[in-house]
Amino acid sequence: MYATQTNYSCVSCQSPCGYCTSLTVCITCLNGFYLSNSSCVVECPAGYTGVNQLCQVCLGNCATCSGSTTLCNSCKSNTYFMSANNSCVNSCGTGLYIDYLTQSCIACTSPCKTCTNTSDTCLSCTVGILYNN
Repeated sequence: MYATQTNYSCVSCQSPCGYCTSLTVCITCLNGFYLSNSSCVVECPAGYTGVNQLCQVCLGNCATCSGSTTLCNSCKSNTYFMSANNSCVNSCGTGLYIDYLTQSCIACTSPCKTCTNTSDTCLSCTVGILYNN
C-alpha cells in the first residue's frame, strides 16, 4: 500500500508489486518476479540475472548470465568463454587454444602441452614426448 497525495488515502499496490511508493514504482515484487528499474518482471533483461528477487547486472565480462552475476552464458566482445567455470576471460592460458568460431577456450589433447587452431595441433608436448614439426 502507498499513501496518495491527492486525497490522502491508502491505495493497494498493483500486482505483481509487493510494496510500492506509487502506482508505477515498485520497491519489492511478489514471488516469481524480479525487480528491474522500479518494475516487476518475470525475466530480467539481457545483461542481468535474477538473484534474490532483484535483477542484478552480469559481472566479469559476461554479456549474459544466469543464477549468479558471475556464471556466464555468453561473453562480451574480445573475451572467450571458459566452460570449466562458466567465466569469460581475455586470454585462454596454457593448455588451451581459442576456438574463434565459438569464441571459447578449448583444452589441448594429450600429448599436446600447448596447441593452436585445434586441440591436437601441438605447439609443445608433454614431458617425455618430442615435438616434431
